[in-house]
Amino acid sequence: MDQVADGLSLRERVTVPGSASGADQPGSLAGGVRVTAHGPVLPIWVCAGCGSPWPCRTRRRELLIEYEDAPVSLSIYMASCLVSATQDMGWEPAGVLHRRFLGWLP
Repeated sequence: MDQVADGLSLRERVTVPGSASGADQPGSLAGGVRVTAHGPVLPIWVCAGCGSPWPCRTRRRELLIEYEDAPVSLSIYMASCLVSATQDMGWEPAGVLHRRFLGWLP
């Protein structure tokens, strides 16, 4: 599946972690490990990089690329985030959180 529900492509022009060109780009460490500014600010689960609800569009794209060969692992990771977010944001309807954390996965 090349497209997900929000229109992101799995192969958008983003450097894949571990690629030869990734180690030379800003935001990358030696060995191509990607560093992102789009992490969650807890306990309100907003993006530290752009202020959108986390995971924001940018972080979703990064996660799809990072976990391209391990979609089940991405699902497990996002499910664990959903559990934490549910505990932190008890006021948010469960369906909204489910769509936010899992609804965009391929």
